[in-house]
Amino acid sequence: MRDRLNNCRYNNCMHINEPGCAVKQAVIDKEIHEDRYVSYVNILESMEAKSY
Repeated sequence: MRDRLNNCRYNNCMHINEPGCAVKQAVIDKEIHEDRYVSYVNILESMEAKSY
């Protein structure tokens, strides 16, 4: 995923719903394994749930 981060349309892309996300496109193109992406999303969700 790290290799794709700088290719997103927006520099603050969270790789969830933003248009022009290079990470999500790489998942669609099977260049990033879907399990890895799901793990990333789960980590983000757990961080939001523990927000203080």
